[in-house]
This record gives sequence, structure tokens and C-alpha cells, in this order.
Amino acid sequence: MKITATLNIANQSFSGVKKHVEHDKKINHSNKSIDYEKTQFNQTKEILNSDDLNQIKKERYQDQFEKYNASQKKSRHISKMFKNVNEFVKSKEKTNSFDKTGVATFGNKQNQDELLDGKSPDEVKNILIAESKGMAEYADHFNERHQFIKVARYTTNVDESTPHIHMQMIPLGKTAKGKPSMSLNAALKAEYQYQTGSSITDTRKALSWFREQEDNALVSSVSKKLGKDYSLTRTNEHVQDFDAYKKIKERLDDKTEENKRQAKILKFHETEMSKSKDRAIEFIARHQPTHKVPISAKVQEPHEVQTAQGFKEHKMTSASYLFQSAMEIVQKYAKMTVEKIKKWEKSLQDRQKQLDKREQEISQREKNLKQVEKSLNERQTRLNEYEKGIDQYKEKLVGKAVEIGNFEQAKKTNNTSMSSLSKLAKDKLGPLTEIYNEQQRSRESAERYANQLKKREQEREMEEYRRQQERGGR
Repeated sequence: MKITATLNIANQSFSGVKKHVEHDKKINHSNKSIDYEKTQFNQTKEILNSDDLNQIKKERYQDQFEKYNASQKKSRHISKMFKNVNEFVKSKEKTNSFDKTGVATFGNKQNQDELLDGKSPDEVKNILIAESKGMAEYADHFNERHQFIKVARYTTNVDESTPHIHMQMIPLGKTAKGKPSMSLNAALKAEYQYQTGSSITDTRKALSWFREQEDNALVSSVSKKLGKDYSLTRTNEHVQDFDAYKKIKERLDDKTEENKRQAKILKFHETEMSKSKDRAIEFIARHQPTHKVPISAKVQEPHEVQTAQGFKEHKMTSASYLFQSAMEIVQKYAKMTVEKIKKWEKSLQDRQKQLDKREQEISQREKNLKQVEKSLNERQTRLNEYEKGIDQYKEKLVGKAVEIGNFEQAKKTNNTSMSSLSKLAKDKLGPLTEIYNEQQRSRESAERYANQLKKREQEREMEEYRRQQERGGR
């Protein structure tokens, strides 16, 4: 009798489907064809436990792990170093997972229906047990048949329309350079060469050779348990059942990935919320250290936030309460700030008025100074005229003395000082006699006044500079 069988291996970790293939009723399965009354005949077995898998990782990747860490340490990239070989292997599972998911199917729905048709419940039970044992025996001897691909765990399913077995498979191939590889193709090529003694480059041929061996092994193992004389045939009749399985598996995988993504997002938001609460508590403690949470069932005697216990009590409250408390503090300080700004504005306005008044005074003094300078210039002109008049008067007196022959008087007059002549000429020259004496006093007074104006101008500039600084601070 002819029957179909096929082995398919996906580049996906078995951990993603491990719980679903065991058909636990507590799990919501999207596959509605599961008959839970038959689930009891399924078998699950762990051939390689976690210690065995860790040992494989250590034997294959320990050297790479140590070289990588040594390189990062030498480059002072300590943060990029891995703690152990398991972390190192996980980092390499971007394109290839360390383990693969294999599914071997025995026959199809039509074969199974024909096999069970007209059978009593006990006969159906015995057939299902035989199929399950046959597939289990197939998996148990898998590692004996192969050197570079190993089965770590399996679960038989005879509670669906077509009997099949799920297997966790570990590829143990190497790259062209001899480094350990997680690639299934590398393991298939190594297995082909190990069993045939010939190398192969075409991965499709290697996979076809591998499937031919395994499909025949599966048919042989199950046939013995059923007491049937089945032989392998190649048709496409099994495709519908397996495609249905793949679609279900893809939906489960998508759901698992979505759950992981949502969990990651939720974890991120929880972390950010915790950080936000810490910042809010720190803000409250800094600006209102005596703040306390309201009395509640959890907190009977609230403590001030500045204490360690008070911080814990605030940490237990809701984020909305903390943010509201922080906002109330902000509003309080904002109100105080507005009042301060108004006071500063009024103070600046008063200072501005004072500066404007001082500017007016300085402007008026500058006008006065110009008038004084004008008056000094006029006085200088009059002084020059006075000195000229004194010289003319002196010449006149000397001339008269010479005319009358009084040379002694002429000589005496010529040697007379300017001040003495001023007294003699006082009646004739009038008020000009006082100008000479006042000239010196006026110059000194003007110089003092100019120095005062210069000092006040400097003070005005300094005041203007301070005012600009205050406006910039606002």
C-alpha cells in the first residue's frame, strides 16, 4: 500500500510553538480541528535537556565567544562584551535561530479517514496509539541516523485530521571557513558528505536527499506499529493538510510576535511612567519638602516627602495625583513670580523717571556751561581791550612827560606795574579795571563746573548700563 509522508523544517525556534503543539485545553488554539478526546494519545519527550543544549553551545561557540570578548576588552568596549556563551549565541540569531522547527507528516486526511472508518472506539484508540508510538520511535532514533542534525524534543499529534510530529531540531554544520554555523543548509551539506562521502553544493538536492531518507524512515516506523505494509509515494495530497498547519502556525507566530511587541511597548511605558513619577516627587520635595500624601487605607500616618518613608508613600500614589500636586506648586510659584515681575517693572519705571529727570538736568547744565563759555569768551575779549587800553594810556603818560622835559617822570612811568597804572586809569577806563582781577577766578570756576558735569555724565552712563542689564535679566 502506498502512503505519503513529508518532513518540513522551518528556520524558526521551537520555543515559539512549544506550548501550542502540546494541545493544552487552557490555551486558546486557533486550530479548531483538534479532538481533545484523542489528545491523551499524543506523546512528548525531551531527548536533549537544557544542560545538553548549553553544552552544545559551549563546545561550538566558546572559542568565538572568548575571542569576541577579548577583542572588545582590548578596544575598551566593555559594554559590548557578553556575560556568557548563551548571550553570545543569542546575539547571532538575527538571520538563523539556534534551533529549528521540524514537522513530519504521515499520510493525509483521506488515509486517516480510511484507516479509522468503521472501527470501534477501542480499535480507534489502538490505531492512534500505534501511530503515536511509531512517530515517537522515528524521532527517538533520529539522532542515531544523523551526525550533523539532532532532535532535542518532540511532540506527536494524532488528535488532528492527519498524524504528524513536531520536532525541535539542532543543526550542527560549519561555514566554508570551518566556523560553527546555525544554518540548516550547512548542516544538510555536512550530513550528505558524512553519509555518502561526496561533497555537494546544491542545497536543494541535499534537502531532497535528506527528505527521501527521513520520509522513508517515518513510513517504516509507523507501518511496523500499525502492522501495515506501507511504502512511500510522492503525491501532493498531503499539501492541503500541511498548508493548513503552516497557516495556523503563521497566525500563532504572528500573534506571539505581536504579544511580545505589545509587552515590550507596555514595559517601555511603565518604565517611563516610573521615571516621570520619580521626577515629579523630586520636584515636590525640592519646592515643598513638607508635602504629604492624603490619608488612605494604605497610608494611615503620612510622612513628609523629604523623608525616605514619605518618598515611598508618594511613590505608591497615582501619577495623576503627583502631577496635579506638582502643577499646584508650579502655579503657586508662577503667581509669586508674576508679583515679583510687577514689582520689578514698577521699580524700573521709577528708575527710568529718575534717569529722565537727571538727563534733563544734565542737558540744562550743558546749556548753562555753553552760556558760561560764551560769557568767558566775551570777558576775554574785554580783557584784551582793557590791556590794550592800559598800554595806550601808559604810552600817553610817558609821551606827556617827555614833552615837558620831565624825563625822570617818563622813566618812572614806563617802569610802573600794570596794577598801578590800572589804579591811575580807573576813572577813565571805568569797570574794565575789575575784569582783569575777575578773569582768573572765572576760569577756575568754569573748570570746576566742567569737572562736575563730566562726573555726572559718567554716573548717567553707569546708570544706563545697569538698567540695560536688568532689562536683559527679565
